[in-house]
Amino acid sequence: MIVRSIRRIYADSNHNMCTGAAWFAGALFVGFRQGDAHVSPNGKVIVLRSRDEGVSFEHVALLRGQVDTRDAHLYKVGEKHLHCVCFETVPTCITGTAWTEDGLTWSPYTRYTGADGWWLWHPECRDGKHYAVGYTWASSTNGLGIDAIAWFESDDGIAWRKIAILRQGSEIPSETNLVFRDNGEALLLVRREGGQMWPLLMTSKPPYREWTTQEIEVPIVGLAMWLVGDEIWFAGRWFLKPSVAQMGVFRLEAGNSGGKPVLQMVLPAGPGFDFSYMGVARHPLNSSRFALSYYSNHTAPDDPKVDQWSHPAIYLVDALYERPFVRDWQVSEVTPLVGGLSAAQPPDPGNSPLRWQAMQARPKEQRGETGFVDATKWIANKPGVLYFVTDLELGPTGRGAMHVGYDGPVRIWLNGREVFAGPGTNPAKVDQTSIPVEFQHGHNRVAIALDTNGGRACGVFLRYEGKA
Repeated sequence: MIVRSIRRIYADSNHNMCTGAAWFAGALFVGFRQGDAHVSPNGKVIVLRSRDEGVSFEHVALLRGQVDTRDAHLYKVGEKHLHCVCFETVPTCITGTAWTEDGLTWSPYTRYTGADGWWLWHPECRDGKHYAVGYTWASSTNGLGIDAIAWFESDDGIAWRKIAILRQGSEIPSETNLVFRDNGEALLLVRREGGQMWPLLMTSKPPYREWTTQEIEVPIVGLAMWLVGDEIWFAGRWFLKPSVAQMGVFRLEAGNSGGKPVLQMVLPAGPGFDFSYMGVARHPLNSSRFALSYYSNHTAPDDPKVDQWSHPAIYLVDALYERPFVRDWQVSEVTPLVGGLSAAQPPDPGNSPLRWQAMQARPKEQRGETGFVDATKWIANKPGVLYFVTDLELGPTGRGAMHVGYDGPVRIWLNGREVFAGPGTNPAKVDQTSIPVEFQHGHNRVAIALDTNGGRACGVFLRYEGKA
């Protein structure tokens, strides 16, 4: 996991907490609950939208029920609707939602039906049907007098049917994350307050009536779960001991025991325990890039009169996961083109007057950024344009994306067709630009013309993904 940035995206001296995140209609949305304190009657949910991949945000919605409204969760219904789910808490058990078709115009907050006495936490939609796990507390005045979680289904995301109670009793199950694999398998990560506070991983195949279970041996709450390929990742408020907690990010390592939690990273958090509740949004063009929202009070408010402990802010992590880079390249000498980069054409190294040399992307074992095609010595501070050419042999594929980094102005061609042109400055960044493309079955040629930016450029990154 590579952290490209951690930004504080909302800090206004209120108590901001419990985030959700999703990509929709070409923009990144982050929702969170805002109130006077961790529990307060004026709690409401705010939704922000970013049109520049998380650099800047604007307000697009405010949702409020009749009592403290909290725990924003954003999920898509295909590409047509974005839902923001939240619930009204103590002493009630009421869940509701609002939705949008364009990201700007939202429906009124609407309470769920068929789920009285249950909080439906983090619903998801698959193949047009809505699913969720609800929880209830014995201490809730309009609850059922038990600590339990149950499986719910809905045809429209408003009217719900309780299918079965999944867990109940002294383990005190509650907030449950739900994600689906591409094959339809459902995965649940269940918060448990009883015993050692180890969460429970539950899995089921359609129609989701029989479940397998596995304890995750790490004390953690305020959970989020997501998939990176086939790997299961999760994060939350990780207790090193009862009086010490960190914002831990873990990966489940497959093994004979069915998966061992391995710490991958600790994100800025604290002081104290009022942090976590991450939202997760995978980039629509890059399956290895994730926006991870969470709340924390590790940065003190600007005004020293505002108590740091009780005024958390909202943070956004831009994270990448490693996948192979294109390794083998042919790189041309620098040539001073008349007309500069605009005069460049996709070259053929085997039929070109330019001198060429073979280069490889930097491997892990070398110093410097893995995957970088470093042509610094070949450029030698010379102004002009040079070309990077590679050939990809692909199986049955079509739609896909190329993820490119560069440190000078570039033009990029796929199979002789220009797919991107844009400016660039030092340093080159991994997955700086994601370009939707149409690959072809078999041979594909990628050509990149890089303006050396007066000799200051060094090279490029490239990796790709395709779908059959």
